[in-house]
Amino acid sequence: RAAVALGVATCGPCRFALFAPAWRRALRAAGHARVEVLSIAQDPTALGRLLGSEGAAAVLDALAAGDALSEVVRRLRPYLAWPDAIDGAAEAALERIVLRIAGGTEPFAALAAERHFHVGLERRTPRALGRIALIGEPWALHVDGAPQLHLPRVLARAGIEVEVPPLSL
Repeated sequence: RAAVALGVATCGPCRFALFAPAWRRALRAAGHARVEVLSIAQDPTALGRLLGSEGAAAVLDALAAGDALSEVVRRLRPYLAWPDAIDGAAEAALERIVLRIAGGTEPFAALAAERHFHVGLERRTPRALGRIALIGEPWALHVDGAPQLHLPRVLARAGIEVEVPPLSL
């Protein structure tokens, strides 16, 4: 499978210079043989210049739809009898969403069509959970790599509601 990551270009030797290689490693580890990282300048019009206004709007809508799906997964995980059971359901929903978008469906309509992807997953008895908000490096928050590094998943398995800033923030 091929993957394209969109990132912000750096203007010097800061941590943003490490993002493109880190995304490449993470996407290759996730099974994407071919990985291309597109870096755009740190200004609001760069994406429009790269993709045109319609393309930029579609990418931003798809990113926000992906954030919404990720948020649902994070919110449900600690309430499930088997917290990792949601991963397969979410991955299958994501594949269907991508196919719909590639077929011309708007990203939010494609997401809405998958609103019941989690039906059938067994839930725990309702109970009050601790809740935390995570901020910081995106590698600890968003990238699936070594399981011990995916902090939101580890905390959810321990029965904690996890709030993570969206990628499209």
